[in-house]
Amino acid sequence: MIYTLMHLDNPVLSFDMSAAGHIDTKSIVPINEELIPIGAETGIKFSEWWEDRAIPETRQFIEELKKQDTEASNIKLNIQNYALALKDVYWIKPLSQNTLKWTDINLFDNDFIDIYNLISEIKTVPKDGKFLSPASSPGELEKYWYKDAGNSVYLVKGNYSVKIQQSLNEVFATRLLERLNFNPFVSYDLVDVRCDAEKSVGCRCKSYTSKNIESFSLWMLLKKYNKTKSENKYFESIKLLEKIGVKNPREYFEKQIVIDYILTNLDRHLNNIEILRDTKSLECLGMSPMFDFGNSMFFRYNDANNLPNEREFERLETTSFVRRESKLLHHVKTKIDIDYDAILDKKMFDEVYGKDTTKDTEFYQALYVLFEKKVKKVKNYMESL
Repeated sequence: MIYTLMHLDNPVLSFDMSAAGHIDTKSIVPINEELIPIGAETGIKFSEWWEDRAIPETRQFIEELKKQDTEASNIKLNIQNYALALKDVYWIKPLSQNTLKWTDINLFDNDFIDIYNLISEIKTVPKDGKFLSPASSPGELEKYWYKDAGNSVYLVKGNYSVKIQQSLNEVFATRLLERLNFNPFVSYDLVDVRCDAEKSVGCRCKSYTSKNIESFSLWMLLKKYNKTKSENKYFESIKLLEKIGVKNPREYFEKQIVIDYILTNLDRHLNNIEILRDTKSLECLGMSPMFDFGNSMFFRYNDANNLPNEREFERLETTSFVRRESKLLHHVKTKIDIDYDAILDKKMFDEVYGKDTTKDTEFYQALYVLFEKKVKKVKNYMESL
């Protein structure tokens, strides 16, 4: 079937796609090259962009859908939902529905169904509608979107298991960022969710995109300029961001490196760094708020006795610009003013992690000791600059 990729109501390119969601790259015909998604400028890159737009096949509710329909898939769900997302204003228009308009279907103005909500019986503000909110939410973690009574859009995230530390990590990061005054950042709070039919704790944040502001990842920017395999992605990123109009990207990166180091957030891959732009003018608006700190604070550990010791800090590996976390910290060249007493607040730490009944107190007491040591390392490094 022939489809047109749309940006708002502007045609971007046309392509032929099978019912299973496979794109014939030879069929792609550009219509407005300026509007082609960042990092999707060739046939192969566009096909990869399309596959990445669908939610991962491993998401829980895809398995649930397959129990109801053996032909169901993440790609088919994305097609059914016109490839709508809440991070940008791209969508696909079938040739058979040529009169369809952006105002008819976009998720910002129209009601939508939270399919994850329906299957997992997670209770939020209910919304009845014909569109599905999660058909293009990236990442392995279970998540869904909803609108509150005031039409504000929120993202709700669960955890990898019945353990709830990932959600608590997001809240703790919010508290630290407030005290560090590292703006902009996403603010998270806790919400009730369900995990394996049991009541649990998740977290939520308000969307920083809208029908007027969209986002794309730093990884896609590097992909656009064929820099994803560069050994100097940090410096290449700074140059490219300055090229598209981002002011002071190095300052942003340095603050993000510091907060990630303090929290031992080893999952700052370059899809977890985003840039904002105006949906109509395409003008770059700057970096997105800092987000996604769930996979931090040694969340995969359950036993205090198994936590890494201080000597092992130097060997911690990241998914970020460089492999070693300690080496990444040395990319910070500016002495940042930090109120160390404000963040080394045991009462604040206990208020957040004291809500976790899935891990014992000894684990969190040992975790706080590691946290203190990471803060001390940052302090020593800053004093050396």
